[in-house]
Amino acid sequence: MEVCLVGAGPRGLSVLERLCAHERTSPRWGHVTVHVVDPGPPGSGQVWRPSQSRHLLMNTVASQVTVYTDASVSIAGPLEEGPSLYQWAKAIGPSAL
Repeated sequence: MEVCLVGAGPRGLSVLERLCAHERTSPRWGHVTVHVVDPGPPGSGQVWRPSQSRHLLMNTVASQVTVYTDASVSIAGPLEEGPSLYQWAKAIGPSAL
């Protein structure tokens, strides 16, 4: 299967996570190729630009942000737990912030 995601921001990455979770637990294709098209860097999309002033922070607590799913999410398909934004940032260390 070959897929093209238009947009590598939060929504595009969420779609990619769901595609990977479904394929990992119930493989339907021998090979999956994903093309991602976005003029900006992966992750931030057009809404959140890494070059913006630090004063323009996201209006959400970092521990409540993640691209992963868990038991609190009502969603079709497998749950794929992972770190929150806070846990991820803490794990990579203060030198990266």
